[in-house]
Amino acid sequence: GGGSPPGAGAAGAGAAAAARKRHFADRRMLHALLGAALPGWGVQWRSSAGSDVRLCEQLHVWQGARLVLTPHGAQLNNALFAHPRTLLVEAMPWAKRRYPGHAAMLQYSNLAHARVYSRRPPESEGQWGNGDYSEGECEAIELCSRFYRDSTNLHIDPQELHAVLHTNLPRGAVRPWAEVSGVVRSAALGAEKR
Repeated sequence: GGGSPPGAGAAGAGAAAAARKRHFADRRMLHALLGAALPGWGVQWRSSAGSDVRLCEQLHVWQGARLVLTPHGAQLNNALFAHPRTLLVEAMPWAKRRYPGHAAMLQYSNLAHARVYSRRPPESEGQWGNGDYSEGECEAIELCSRFYRDSTNLHIDPQELHAVLHTNLPRGAVRPWAEVSGVVRSAALGAEKR
């Protein structure tokens, strides 16, 4: 459809969770990437964000998905209810690269868990301190890393996400980057015009 509702993207019969403070900066581009890379998967954007969605609806979303792309957050606890062998792609905020998060819980599940990492948000979203910190320096300062976790959007590199899909989904399920990159560029150009 035209616009994407708030939340995260997912491919398959289900969808993903959303965090109020950690939205994807370019949902349209990610939706275009997932649709082009995973033909026949029926890509849907769905929200299962805590207080916005009843628990039974949240669980239904997670149980029906074969792929979940979601911002890092408490909604990852719903992964316990996902179908076995679901690919869970956790989008990490900038300056949270080494944060263990839910990895310990997920290692005992039947899910494939992978991460993609946000690029540094643009200055228009704000910067912590004077903005001169490297990602490693910021991650070592709790207030700095929390600022980017709680106050900025996730800026995901589409080629990095494609590589995660290609590595973690069955052989032949993901169209090559060369075949989907044009769709991604078109979606990104459309976003720039808005």
